[in-house]
Amino acid sequence: MLRGYAEDGETCEIPGIGTVPVAYARDLANDAICHVILTGTDVTVISSHHRYIPVAIARALDQRDPTCVTPGCRRRHHLETHHWRQDYAKDGPTELDNLCRLCPYHHHLVTWCGWTLTGGPGRWRLHPPGTHPDDDPP
Repeated sequence: MLRGYAEDGETCEIPGIGTVPVAYARDLANDAICHVILTGTDVTVISSHHRYIPVAIARALDQRDPTCVTPGCRRRHHLETHHWRQDYAKDGPTELDNLCRLCPYHHHLVTWCGWTLTGGPGRWRLHPPGTHPDDDPP
């Protein structure tokens, strides 16, 4: 972006929007509020017993889960945060290790239709009702 153009193989991408021309991104930056993620901030120790997601965790989730975590789903827009290890309604903590981002469709399946999400970052699996996560091949 500082160079003013993208070279072959490079993209100019705005999270939640997608790939955009560099000129458009530069124009938006004139009126933007930038959020900086500092290295050295240990977001793995931040925990809350409220549904509200602390800003540091929300930014880490945006970076870790830029798309719906369901395998094969590439949706990037309107993602919802889900307490996947332990449901918030069952005293699940609001912390990075217990959160993921799902599209509204997959969030509905998990929350209301009995589907189960297992695995964790890089190993996500979605299981239909009546199946057991251990039934999956490795």
